[in-house]
Amino acid sequence: MGIQLYEHNSRAYESALTMLAETGRAAVIHPTGTGKSFIGFRLCEDLPDKRVCWLSPSAYIFRTQLDNLRAASDGYAPRNIVFNIVFYTYARLMRLGEAIARSILAPPSMCCRHMPAKRIWSGTGPG
Repeated sequence: MGIQLYEHNSRAYESALTMLAETGRAAVIHPTGTGKSFIGFRLCEDLPDKRVCWLSPSAYIFRTQLDNLRAASDGYAPRNIVFNIVFYTYARLMRLGEAIARSILAPPSMCCRHMPAKRIWSGTGPG
């Protein structure tokens, strides 16, 4: 049993795959609580040979996302998820220095980033 997505997230997932194929990068921008992390975990599951940079404000949020995945899928968690995700907090990524951060985020890459909906909808999110 793989990760099952709601219809709106299935559409976003397919769009992310298209973005990755066309540009080597993908971003899913949805409000908080709509399942962005499930899209990211599904990408990790379906692309086990890719490394994924997973950004979050804290390790607690990332652990909570993993817990939510297990709870929503009756304990299922793909084995490769822990092997192909490279997790960073925003603070840790900034401390690495610009050159290293750019190399981590350089195409081809997938970046799963937790961002509060307020930042996105107020116009201060990524452009």
